[in-house]
Amino acid sequence: MVTRPSGYTTWNGPYIADIASGDFAKDGWGVAYSYSGGVTIQSTGSGATITKQFAFATTDFTANTIQGVVHDAAGLPPGSANNTNITVSLTHPNGAGGTVTTSVTPTPTGAFTLSSIPVGSYPLQIIHNVGPDTIIIQIDVLPLSMVTVPATFGVALW
Repeated sequence: MVTRPSGYTTWNGPYIADIASGDFAKDGWGVAYSYSGGVTIQSTGSGATITKQFAFATTDFTANTIQGVVHDAAGLPPGSANNTNITVSLTHPNGAGGTVTTSVTPTPTGAFTLSSIPVGSYPLQIIHNVGPDTIIIQIDVLPLSMVTVPATFGVALW
């Protein structure tokens, strides 16, 4: 959160101030919290070890879903004649220091789902491939979330 991990080109921090000097990095007894990976944090300042679980699993941070429906300005879904002309695309961290782009084609009803999305803030692009129209929606993905996105092109396309 404070310094770039080796090899991570997607790191854009620092995301928080140096926690070593902050009170939030210490328990009620003034002792620094201990974190060694996983989904727990420990406090030892009371003389005993207190463990707090902050998630059920690490996948709470990496296995989130974005779903939505695409329509044109007339409120119509693309239908089977036009859905293959649309690409829904999201670029996000791949967990190894780089990025990956996840893309899907919506169904004829305009529905789409992107799975295995990590926590973060991303621009979702919905591109009409045969016309000059693209929708860009900023998406905030939180732990254990399913983000629902309504997307409407600015013109009647089909």
